[in-house]
Amino acid sequence: MNGNMKKYVKMQLKDKDFHRDFVNMCLGIVIIVLGIIQFMMDLETTIYYGLIFLLGTVMTTANVVKFHKDNKVLSTMFLFLTIILMAAAVLSAMLAM
Repeated sequence: MNGNMKKYVKMQLKDKDFHRDFVNMCLGIVIIVLGIIQFMMDLETTIYYGLIFLLGTVMTTANVVKFHKDNKVLSTMFLFLTIILMAAAVLSAMLAM
């Protein structure tokens, strides 16, 4: 059983979809932590909003790449969301200055 588990882990580490899902999971955790930090801070400071939206843009761009070949409709929806998040990131960065 232990040998089969090692083979499975090695196979998963070589899989590109696993890497994308792992990056998405890590970005999601970072976004949640930054969101919690931002909401606990004073309301006058909006430092992390631009970074949160930018990380969300990176996350949805990874999903556009992931679903591009298999599901064009879902990929288009993620692309639309990417554009919205990028606009929100630029707008929040301009307002934070």
